[in-house]
Amino acid sequence: MPNRRGRPKTNMMQASVAPVRRSWNWWLLCGVMFFSGAAALGYELVWIRMFATGLGHEMPAAVAVICAFLAGLALGAWLLDRPIRESPTPLAWYAGLEIIIGVWALVSIVSIAWMNSRIGQLTGIAPGPLQHWAVAFAVPLVMLLPATMAMGATLPAVDRLMEGIRRDGRSIGAIYAANTLGAVAGTLGATHLLVPAWGLRITVLVLAGINFCCALVAWRGLTSETFERTEVPGPRTSSMGRTRLIVTLLLTGLLGIGYEVLGTRVMAQVLENTVYSFASVLSMYLLGTSLGAALYQRYLRDVSPDRLLTMLLGGLCIACLGGVWVLSHAAEIHRGLLVRFGSGLRGAILAEMGLALAVFGLPTVLMGATFSSLAQSFRDHLGSVGRGMAVNTLGGALAAPVFAVALLPWWGAKWTLIAVCLGYLALLPRLPPKWLLLGSAMLLVIAGRSELQLVQPL
Repeated sequence: MPNRRGRPKTNMMQASVAPVRRSWNWWLLCGVMFFSGAAALGYELVWIRMFATGLGHEMPAAVAVICAFLAGLALGAWLLDRPIRESPTPLAWYAGLEIIIGVWALVSIVSIAWMNSRIGQLTGIAPGPLQHWAVAFAVPLVMLLPATMAMGATLPAVDRLMEGIRRDGRSIGAIYAANTLGAVAGTLGATHLLVPAWGLRITVLVLAGINFCCALVAWRGLTSETFERTEVPGPRTSSMGRTRLIVTLLLTGLLGIGYEVLGTRVMAQVLENTVYSFASVLSMYLLGTSLGAALYQRYLRDVSPDRLLTMLLGGLCIACLGGVWVLSHAAEIHRGLLVRFGSGLRGAILAEMGLALAVFGLPTVLMGATFSSLAQSFRDHLGSVGRGMAVNTLGGALAAPVFAVALLPWWGAKWTLIAVCLGYLALLPRLPPKWLLLGSAMLLVIAGRSELQLVQPL
């Protein structure tokens, strides 16, 4: 029955319900990305400890699993981006990906134990460094590939779902922030709660259950939306060409994870070096990244991309240089924090978190905003985020071999960290050569006056 203005009441009711429905779908997707990120980082920590049995030490296991993890994410995001982008049923894609992750995680309980008993046959009795690292990288990569590829495709799938909710296509910062904040929860939860209480195998079962719940909640919880592809461009687009954008995504991934690897390696000289130490450092790195993505989504996503990228990369150069200074005083800072928090287990964990926050806090906030800005620019250019994420993650996968295995033994901690600062400086858009040379000279002078030594071998 028409109302006084001649419009059907049903149309008015649908118009009033639509914003509520879209808001519900928005928060639901952010929620499942939070729990999906929690499960992913929980798996990473559990798999490191599982592979440590076969590789003989937790340090090579950590480096190998992290590289394999990131390489799988990159491969999944790259290969599955187009099918997801062109699919009329992205919800089925997302649910299917979460189920694959959960199922393969369950398989890993048996498969990793089986492979650990055979790693010695691959390496031999006295393997050389090259053979040892090749096996250490290849085994986790192959064993975890189905799960890590599916993980890499979840963000492109959720971004595709968001097109039916937010028509301007500018949701990258929110999705990435929720997923990374979940990673913080997964890191701390797996280390401090699940593994101590239930062990590695039960922890994997719990994490797989989270993946299955994410699939079910998304499948049953999302209210009706068209989920059709939108071609509405973002309000602002970058003037960077596609090649420059891809190179910047690759190198920021390399430099960001490189800074994490180097900072963690230097802090290992003063930390307790327990499983709690690794979780404390990683959680602070991820927390800053999540905050940076959230700040981008809330305040910066409509700023001119070129201007914003210039500010963020310049800020990263300065912030990472500040991190070098903090690392050079890590022992004193750590002792002061122990006095403040106490020398028990709780105090030691808080002191390690405090030191990690001092080293990683500001740089990672800027890294989170930088990735969100670059990924959004990539999406504005090409209509999807998957391959941009793949390139960035590939850079992260290369960071440990490049910085920890190759450069750190040759250049030392200080000069390798300065190379990271110079890398961010070189990525500044349209930076005149004279300013690049001047900035590099200033960094080298400051570095020459700082004291930072790595006394422990890799």
